[in-house]
Amino acid sequence: MKFPIYIVLILVLLGIVSHGAEGRNRNFKPKEEEDLELERQLNILNKPPIMSFKKNGDLIDCVDIYKQPAFDHPLLKEHKLQLRPSSIPKGMKLRREKNSRLPIQREIEGCPYGTVPFKRVTKEDLIRAKTALALNHSRPVPESVPHATNVHFGLVTTPTNDPSKQIYGAAISISVYNLTDQISSQISQALLWIGSGIQGSYSGIEYGWTVNQGLYGDGLSRTYSLWTGDGLQNTGCFNAVCPGYVQVSQKRIMGEANHPVTVPGVDVYAMEFKIFRDPNTSNWWLFENLGDTADEPVGYWPKELFPAMADSAHVVQLGGKVSTPLNVPNPAGMGSGTYVPDDFTRTCYASNIQFVDSNFQFYEPKDERMTVVADVPGTYEAHYLGDAEKEHPKRGYTLLFGGPHYL
Repeated sequence: MKFPIYIVLILVLLGIVSHGAEGRNRNFKPKEEEDLELERQLNILNKPPIMSFKKNGDLIDCVDIYKQPAFDHPLLKEHKLQLRPSSIPKGMKLRREKNSRLPIQREIEGCPYGTVPFKRVTKEDLIRAKTALALNHSRPVPESVPHATNVHFGLVTTPTNDPSKQIYGAAISISVYNLTDQISSQISQALLWIGSGIQGSYSGIEYGWTVNQGLYGDGLSRTYSLWTGDGLQNTGCFNAVCPGYVQVSQKRIMGEANHPVTVPGVDVYAMEFKIFRDPNTSNWWLFENLGDTADEPVGYWPKELFPAMADSAHVVQLGGKVSTPLNVPNPAGMGSGTYVPDDFTRTCYASNIQFVDSNFQFYEPKDERMTVVADVPGTYEAHYLGDAEKEHPKRGYTLLFGGPHYL
């Protein structure tokens, strides 16, 4: 049967309009799905709080310790909460430095017994964290790095290609600074990283402080952590913006602002912390000196997250990393933003460096091969002093690092 030509034209036009509308619906669908996925994640991460309060501008939720987000991870459905490690390494207590004070971290009065504090996660937090993770600024560092990159380093590393090396933990004291000259696209980190290696599906844990507007939405100096079980391919996240990390302390909130911070040449404040593997459960614990409390168990990363660190880690890295977009002429500040040789009051330091051996004992790395990675000398400096005890009492094994200003 033949149709008049005008009917055919009408049908064709209707088909075009319908196809266009369908195409537009398909274009909208991913955004809708993305929003639904973000809402799903927020429902997992933001557990119904027992109570909430504000601290340094952040909304903090007090969550039932047994119902925290970690236990929504598929691998942790049967995980049993560990309130304290089964044992601690010999020589746990870190030495406090004569002319250094620790950040003042008061007991959080608002969180009742049986609850732990979590920074309330927003949709914007999730989007920023996803972007920050995709930029891969926090990957472990090879022993030699190319110069033509937007990421630069001032740190030391143990050998990165020796899987026979067994390390069961590490400890560090690292001074804390604000970096008021940073722009929003720049990142600065001062950290301790411990992992199984630097390539492929490595496992790794990172902790320290950062100035990272892209992650936090502000230019404050904040604590941060990062974990991965497969080289950041499909697993891992900053702080607690995905299930995995288990919080046990009421005194330290992951991702909180550091207060106070070092005033160069006047008052030095430092983070003193350690990460070690529980020999019985294989969970990786974070302990930190907080105010007047020494060796506070902050939390842990369950063994289920780290297939390559079930028995031990193989690499330790510590010091500074920075990132600046290639089209930005002014380099990001590393450490204090300045490097003054031999001046612990104006140059960022990582001191009292210790590792944990197979006897579950802290030891100083006098026999370790420590390689300095400072890929832009003259802009970013890193000097590993080794044992600085004689010239600088109470410092132990020490790295000084920073830049771009050299005085």
